[in-house]
Amino acid sequence: MNFAYPLPHSQEDSCHSWPRLGCLRCALPCPLPGGPRCASGETFTGGSFGAPVSTVGETVFTTSLVGYPESMTDPSYLGQLLVFTQPLIGNYGVPKRTRDSYGLLKHFESEKIQCRGIIVSDYATKYSHWNAAITGVDTRALVHILRGQGSTLGSLSDIDWVDPNVDNLYNIIRSLCDQGAKVSLLPSIVYDGIFISNGPGSPTHCTKTIENLRAAFTAYQRPIFGICMGNQLMGLAAGLNAYKLRFGNRGHNQPAVDLTTGKCVITSQNHGYALDDSRMPQGWDRYYVNANDGSNEGIRHLSKPFRSVQFHPEAKGGPLDTGYLFADFVNEVRATKKAANVGTIAEEAVAAKAAVAGASA
Repeated sequence: MNFAYPLPHSQEDSCHSWPRLGCLRCALPCPLPGGPRCASGETFTGGSFGAPVSTVGETVFTTSLVGYPESMTDPSYLGQLLVFTQPLIGNYGVPKRTRDSYGLLKHFESEKIQCRGIIVSDYATKYSHWNAAITGVDTRALVHILRGQGSTLGSLSDIDWVDPNVDNLYNIIRSLCDQGAKVSLLPSIVYDGIFISNGPGSPTHCTKTIENLRAAFTAYQRPIFGICMGNQLMGLAAGLNAYKLRFGNRGHNQPAVDLTTGKCVITSQNHGYALDDSRMPQGWDRYYVNANDGSNEGIRHLSKPFRSVQFHPEAKGGPLDTGYLFADFVNEVRATKKAANVGTIAEEAVAAKAAVAGASA
């Protein structure tokens, strides 16, 4: 765990001869010079306030005004350098690692920091953590470059370039549990419904999941629901292609239009790839579309209970406009089981446990 680094009060008070031990007057660590460098040659000056390590990764940005603990622990940012466009980061501190009734962390999306580094304009001097980070950077200028040339490789020190492309979100689980669902991790040969979560990187690398989805599309009629990368994987399994967005859609203010109702909703998004839905496979249709750039935001099957969205209905943090999609999915699972005149697997397990307990009494 580290502090942010304010400048020393005077040259006499400076601890630069004792790196990272802190300012003698305020007892906080002094900044070490550092800054991000883009693969295209642009460099920025700032001060390191995170772990004293070198790091590289794809440089992306988020426009989210709040939710930096959730963003930093989001597995979708795995291996990336995350630029916050919100000028002040850390102003409400870092929440405690409290857990909810499901045993999941309340304020984080996984058990650890997932991004390789963060880049902020101004970091509030509150107790932080071990993650590599840079402060004092003109993030508006950096984001302007990223918007112009797209997401790019970047480094937080002068080291060799490494391409990260060669190498279980908690609030999703919580949102399903809130609907009374029992969540299990596949593989499993028996299921009531399939949920395909988000994840980092290119969806084309998930060949096994795509193959399994193709088999499920053909062999089963049970509900399938995907979000974020889950939308891309379902699209690839259905026969669509995926492409890398110029700078990705990341933030809590992305508008998406439901093409079945014409309703526009504000969504939380975090993805660098999208589906090419210019020609839909037979039996499939577009579900949602991004109101800003026209990119795909979801697909659905016209006769089977298969659908997916590109955004995050669980939105931790962010808007809750589309939280109903989890309820719709769970209700669809129950309706499918009811039509077959059988209980859900979770209900059958409870009944079997009760029967065993009754027999042994």
